[in-house]
Amino acid sequence: MSEVSSSKKQVSKFKKYLIYGVSLLLIAALLAEGVWYASGSNEWILEMDDKGVKVYTLKRPWTNLKIFRGVVHYDYSMSHMVAALIDDHSLETCKKWLPDCIGFQPIKKFNTDDMYDINMWVFETGGPFKPRESIIKSHVSQDDITKVVKIDITGAPDALPENDCCVRIRNFHNVWKYTPLEDGSIEVEFTQDWDMGGLFPDVIFNFGLGVEGTHWFLSEDLPRLLDNEKYRNARYDFIEEPYLSGYASAK
Repeated sequence: MSEVSSSKKQVSKFKKYLIYGVSLLLIAALLAEGVWYASGSNEWILEMDDKGVKVYTLKRPWTNLKIFRGVVHYDYSMSHMVAALIDDHSLETCKKWLPDCIGFQPIKKFNTDDMYDINMWVFETGGPFKPRESIIKSHVSQDDITKVVKIDITGAPDALPENDCCVRIRNFHNVWKYTPLEDGSIEVEFTQDWDMGGLFPDVIFNFGLGVEGTHWFLSEDLPRLLDNEKYRNARYDFIEEPYLSGYASAK
């Protein structure tokens, strides 16, 4: 009888220690998350410099998500880069850029009067999470003095009514910046500042987009997507190419 009583006491003691241990781990995790949430220098930090691509991150205080920026040089014209973002919108193109794309809807076609278009991309997120709808407005501009071309891509979540099938992404602000160089190449700067919305975990988003993902996109994926005769031969009257005569055609 005493052995049974002793065994019950040991089990009870183990459960008590287990509860204490789990509680301490939860408290530590919450404290760590709080410290991370409050941290951030608001400054760009170089995280990777490899294969001609530099990747920077910026962490703002009071947010879990990082902003990612990639910088690379390409032997493309600025018109080549712009064509890839304002021409040829379709579900097929969406799937090429985003393999998880399951839907595409044009809302406003690009024209030279207001210099922007609006489109909706729908894509799977995997696991238990609903698909996402991203309605984005892409506005093209060029600085009159520096000739730098910028494509400012902002969310336009209220352009269409929301659908029950999906989570509408509401926070979206990506920027492409193309700087012409005297040797005929261009410096491409790509900044990503957005989130999945809903209950999608920030930590998964940080690692999924991440430093490695940004580097892969600019070093491997984007050159493949840009290898298109239609983009390569594009020329726009609204884009001045100051060093076009010296640039080498993209391979």
